[in-house]
Amino acid sequence: MDIKTAKNKMNTKLIPYLKLARLSNSPTVASNVLTGSALAGILTPNLIVFWLIIAMIAFYSAGMYLNDLVDLNYDKKHNPDRLLPKGAVKPSHAAIIMTILFTFGSILLWRIGTGVFLAGLALIILIGIYNLWHKQNPISPLLMAGCRVLVYAIAFFAFAQSLNNTVFLVGFFLVLYMIGLTYVAKKGARGKIIALLIAGISLYDAFILSIIGSIPGAILATICFITTLYLQKYIKGA
Repeated sequence: MDIKTAKNKMNTKLIPYLKLARLSNSPTVASNVLTGSALAGILTPNLIVFWLIIAMIAFYSAGMYLNDLVDLNYDKKHNPDRLLPKGAVKPSHAAIIMTILFTFGSILLWRIGTGVFLAGLALIILIGIYNLWHKQNPISPLLMAGCRVLVYAIAFFAFAQSLNNTVFLVGFFLVLYMIGLTYVAKKGARGKIIALLIAGISLYDAFILSIIGSIPGAILATICFITTLYLQKYIKGA
């Protein structure tokens, strides 16, 4: 086997794991971190912001793995073409990767600060509650939105001691956006519409960042929006 064939084979095996992590949505998590940090006064992203982004993407990916693990029995009956039911990824492998991602993200937050680490634990708990109780749960959109707002809070607490009214206001409108997105998805919208709405989270962040004067952050959030749309062509985010 030549090097090119080996690389292609490795990439083929890797793709299902990236799809299971909903990698295409990761840029929207990055823009959430940029916004939370900017609300705490970090208008130009620094190294700590970078580590926060890595930690939050790890949490997000772990949450996606958890979602499919929890839904495995349901998907065997109703969605047999999904990655776990059809055997593209072994459940045991998914569980191991999920644990590694949650642990890795938590270690990064611990190194940033105890308060940030504790907020991260709260996010893990909320992710768990959402995934265990999202089927037929009328408040599941609110729980999902809460996870996003906690990303804001975690990034904010990395640089400030207490939340202010601006954080609550920005978080409130994000909650409304997430609830609207979930409503549209449940009404049967798929494809480009959902991809655009998911990517729109970063566009919302770019708008907020521009208002509070973080031009570098606004540019990066806009890039996150474009990157999400691009990745959605190859990896579905929902």
